[in-house]
Formats: sequence, structure tokens, C-alpha cells
Amino acid sequence: MLYDFSCTPQLFTEEALNSDSSNFFFLQMFLKEVNKNGILADLNNGDWRKQVLQQINSLQPSHKDKLLHLLSNLKDHNLIVGHKKAELKPSSEEEWIELAKISDDLEPFFSMLSLSKNDKTISLQSLFESDKWQDERLRTHYIIQNEVNLLQELKPILSYAKKVILIDPYFDTIRPKYRATLNIVAQELRSQRGNAQKGTIEIHTRFKYGETDGHKFKSSWERSSKEIFQKYGHICRLYQWDKTDSWHDRYIITDQCGVHVGAGLDVREEGKSTWAKLEYSTLSDIVKDFRENSSSYELKLSL
Repeated sequence: MLYDFSCTPQLFTEEALNSDSSNFFFLQMFLKEVNKNGILADLNNGDWRKQVLQQINSLQPSHKDKLLHLLSNLKDHNLIVGHKKAELKPSSEEEWIELAKISDDLEPFFSMLSLSKNDKTISLQSLFESDKWQDERLRTHYIIQNEVNLLQELKPILSYAKKVILIDPYFDTIRPKYRATLNIVAQELRSQRGNAQKGTIEIHTRFKYGETDGHKFKSSWERSSKEIFQKYGHICRLYQWDKTDSWHDRYIITDQCGVHVGAGLDVREEGKSTWAKLEYSTLSDIVKDFRENSSSYELKLSL
């Protein structure tokens, strides 16, 4: 769903873009595609972006304006993600590649890109011509939703997300199959290749008349999820809504992307479910249905 890339700042230099007109074409195309379903490594926790912006500011206006616009879109969608600072302070392309290798050793990138040839990196043109680019960069998956596959789907979606919203009318951590999902979500949220940080988890589910009794439900919820949140330290909020119409759609929405899940968000060993990445522009409309000041539904309980 989200594919992780590193690229060296040298791809943005005047020398690279003027030496071959196709370099600018491929760089634009790459940034547009990352905005659809990728994330871009800001190596050395901000140093990569600083160097890229310095180089872009020295380009001819037509190149400068287009690249700044594309990078601004990525930043607005939180798709340029910081990587842990290293002792190495890179200046040459070889040093930037070495820095990318540190992250790649922890969790492999989909692709590592550079201007010069290297045994670990490829050029932008080679990326677009590769079978991997054509065949593996999917926006829809059809999976058996067991724990192994669920982890595989959630890791790229959650690793650099700061917040995740789970929307499922039947999500209930008192039930083991939903508690297993919550554990995977908590494990992967802001895991950041071992540089784990605390995040926020929101759960939106249906209010159950006759079953949801304030204090009793609260104690059951806290008892069933306490261990998970003590272990990972995330903030978690639970909301129950009174929705009189049919509620079937399930979503996983982060500050970077959103996914529509055909079946429930619970772990299951049988039956397949479709996972489809949503357009970024639709996410705010979905979330509005689960905000008290904009929802047409009644919020019955929040914990």
C-alpha cells in the first residue's frame, strides 16, 4: 500500500538535471508516484530535506517551482519521513548511500535511488523500467486476514504514521480476534525501524443497546487493552456511535493514507478480504462522519 523509497540529494542538483533532459522528467514522475502510494526517507532526520531544498533553490525557475510544489505536496501529506540521526554527516553521494544502507539493513526499502551507479541503488529511469515497479507496487491486495498477513499489510501503513483511526462497527477488544489486531496496530504504529515513538490510536465502533453499560463496559475495555497500551505507550481513545442506517464499511486511516477493508478488522484464519488504498482527498470526508461537530450520528460513549 505504501512503498518506502530513499533517494540521494544529488538527483536534485543543477548538474544532474541539466546534463540530461530526461532526468527532470523522471524525477517529476517519481515524486508524483510517491505522492500516490509511497513515502520518502528524510535521511539524518531533516538533513536530506535541507540539502535538497538548498539545491532546488539554485535551479532555473521552471524546474525550481515544479519540484518545490511536488515536495510541498509530499510534506503536507506527511510522506517525507524522518530517519534517525547518524554520526555520519554526509556530503558526497557515496556518503548518502551509506546512510541509506543503515536504514535499509534494518528494514529494506522498496528501492534506493541515486545518480551514480552503485551495487545497492538504481537510477530513476531503471526504476520505471523495472518489472518490480510494474508488478509489485499495488494499490489493492486480496488476503487471508491471519496475523502474518495482517502484520505484512499494516507495517508499511503504520511504521511512520503518528496517528491511526480504526473504523469498524464490531471492533471490540474484549474479543480475542480484535485484541490481536489492536496488538499488531500498537506494535507497528510509529515503530520507525526500531526508533519507536508514541502515537495515537482512535477506535470508532457501534454503540450496542442493551450490551453497553457505562461503568461495566469501561472496566471491560480497560482490562482487555491495558497490557497492550502499557507495553507500547500509545494514547488510545474509543468512540461508540449510534448509527441508525446500515454501517458496513471498515477503514484504517492514518495521517499519511487510508485503506478500505472489505471484511472486519479482526484477525481470521479463513476467508479473504480486499484491502484497497483510498485517495487522500477522500479521507477528510470519511473522518468527518466520526467527529461530533460534523457527524450526522449521535456519539453515545467516549473513553
